[in-house]
Amino acid sequence: MIGLLTQRLLNRSAHLAQNQTKAALYKNNNLNPPTAGVDEESVYSKIANELESGNTDKGLWTRLFAESGGDEILTKVLYINRRAECLMDEQTESTKQSDISHCERSNLADPALVSAVWNGNWSIANRLLRDGIKPSGTDQDGDSLLDLARKRKDKPMIQLLESYGAS
Repeated sequence: MIGLLTQRLLNRSAHLAQNQTKAALYKNNNLNPPTAGVDEESVYSKIANELESGNTDKGLWTRLFAESGGDEILTKVLYINRRAECLMDEQTESTKQSDISHCERSNLADPALVSAVWNGNWSIANRLLRDGIKPSGTDQDGDSLLDLARKRKDKPMIQLLESYGAS
């Protein structure tokens, strides 16, 4: 019975999404669009398993139940959307941390940061540094990020890297 109910809910959610534009759906529910590189199928499968087993996030469920005015179906739709957003964020963060760890172990600088420095793209370099990418390590040729910026005679990039501790 629970599996059938979950399937109906998922079907209704899909139908609802088809009737509204994706942008409107995300805006109406204060959600962020799905993140690239996320396995959405596994996210929704996990949520379906949570609903079928009754092993939901009790705090989230209770808050959404109150927000929906006690409407069970709306609570489930909101729960699926919010849980999906949360799980996708976790997957994205996990991937980012894995990429950071790999670069730190190999003493290679983050490839996206190397590219930004090499191409003189200050705004991307700034965003990466703000997001926690460390300005350490070298490119494939053994040049540090500061070396790359100095080769380009890119004073703003040099100042940016130094402000985040590059040496």
